[in-house]
Amino acid sequence: MRRLALAQLAPAALLALVGLSACGPSHSKEIAPPPTKSGGSSNVPTNPFTPARVRIHPLTRMLPAMSEDSPARIDAHVELLDPWGLPVRALGELRFVARLATSDADTLTSDDPNSSGVVVWNIDLSDPEVNATQFYDRVTRTYHIALSDPALTHVRAPLTLDVVFLAPGAATLPATTRIDPPASQNETSPRPE
Repeated sequence: MRRLALAQLAPAALLALVGLSACGPSHSKEIAPPPTKSGGSSNVPTNPFTPARVRIHPLTRMLPAMSEDSPARIDAHVELLDPWGLPVRALGELRFVARLATSDADTLTSDDPNSSGVVVWNIDLSDPEVNATQFYDRVTRTYHIALSDPALTHVRAPLTLDVVFLAPGAATLPATTRIDPPASQNETSPRPE
């Protein structure tokens, strides 16, 4: 008998709680309407989640060469952020430019006269499947890209990494950071065996 009474009260109590919550104060933020483009006779809303800026994530670092087959590389983590500062994915191209310090560039050009001390990588993110499965890291919510080049093996001083996101019909979004070389590449004497 007691169970029957509780079961009959539960729906009434639930309705009372729902009614009270509907009457209570609202603590939600007001969200601005999406921006619109004026074109012709009608206003067409643009995608409010289009990237507004690029951020080179602090996880970005330089890794030393592990062997002859595995040259030194930059382990890049790049975020595309919407106008509210939240990570988003987008189709386009990421262009990375590593500018070596003058001392490293001079060493590199003395070894190879065709080298300029600037290394460029273009990463195509225009295919949605490749974008989502090959480059996007769902845990860090960044594009995780390994950038390798034999020139990075000779880096002894911090280098500058420029990243630009290029999307058709959108603004070019740049970011820059300084990356220190791995401690093992900074040593001038060979390691003891």
